[in-house]
Amino acid sequence: MLNTRLYIYFYALSILSFILGYTLWATSKKTKTMWLFIGSVCCNIGVLLFEGASWPLMTFTTKWAVRLHFITNSILYNINLLPMISLFLYFDYRVIKHESIRKRRIILYGSLIAVMSILNISNYWTGILFRISDVNVYSRGPGMYFTVAISLSVLLLYAISMIKYMKSIEGRLLIVMLSFTVMPITGAIIQAFNYGIPAMWTMFTLLSLFIFIFIEREDMLRDTLTGLVTRGQFEQRLKRKLKRSKAFTLVMIDMDRFKLINDTYGHEEGDKVLVTVASILEHSIKHIDMASRYGGDEFMLLLETSEEEAGNLVMKRIESHLSAYNNKNIKPYKIQLSMGHYFIFDPQENHYSDVLAIVDENMYITKKEKR
Repeated sequence: MLNTRLYIYFYALSILSFILGYTLWATSKKTKTMWLFIGSVCCNIGVLLFEGASWPLMTFTTKWAVRLHFITNSILYNINLLPMISLFLYFDYRVIKHESIRKRRIILYGSLIAVMSILNISNYWTGILFRISDVNVYSRGPGMYFTVAISLSVLLLYAISMIKYMKSIEGRLLIVMLSFTVMPITGAIIQAFNYGIPAMWTMFTLLSLFIFIFIEREDMLRDTLTGLVTRGQFEQRLKRKLKRSKAFTLVMIDMDRFKLINDTYGHEEGDKVLVTVASILEHSIKHIDMASRYGGDEFMLLLETSEEEAGNLVMKRIESHLSAYNNKNIKPYKIQLSMGHYFIFDPQENHYSDVLAIVDENMYITKKEKR
């Protein structure tokens, strides 16, 4: 049985090590959410290492083994909330736009960690969480079930608190978040009532793998300059949307006189302009929508909405943000954009090349009007 457990820990650690190594190696420009994901993987690795190490230590009965076993379990109890808390932060930054709300949540998470740490410190005198006998036998205390109950309650409360953001959560992220609720709860219940089965942290390993495959690896393929989705990813999503029945809107954006900025101020300044425009676009759409650098100084937006006026509203929002930036007079030039949109009411009746041609034509109508 011991060898089986160790094999499970080894495979879980191998998966997490691969995810960590690939994420650090393959991405030159790391976002805040990516760093939070990396942090959650590191926390999971730490928990697996300490939990995995505690089992072989039980086979020794010397004093140093007893002490080391106690220290290992004490550290484990101190850090076992970190994988969950780090994923809370990860999803918060993915879903919640308001910094003030995120800060309040961070305070709550810190308070929870502090309470659990105090409980763990008191275990040295009370044995409320666990005890290690003189012959190195581990036994659970009543407080262990209390910590499991708190963890599960917090997880459920977190899931409930995110319900109000459901409409703004992209499909792939929503699936992973639902897994985040179900998988750790299942693992915790199995491990709590079947001592010796390493279910909880292997569930977190699977969850990390889901996040890596469905979210982070997709984000790694983003445009290296602007951080927006690449043309290839945009085209894949557009093709999927045209196979479904839900209406959506495309917006095409082209920069005016971008070549003049490049020729006058240099390509480095031109790159800064592209980054600025990308930031304005991202702040003008919802999390569920997609902003893509379509090529050169062209951008595409895919708006996940069945409202016909959404395209006009987003374009007005972009113009408002752009005007606010230009009015600051940060640069000796003004950034100008030409935009056109196309509301696709019945996607299955539209061909891929046709919708791109239509939105492109609508954008050029706007551009011609400016001349």
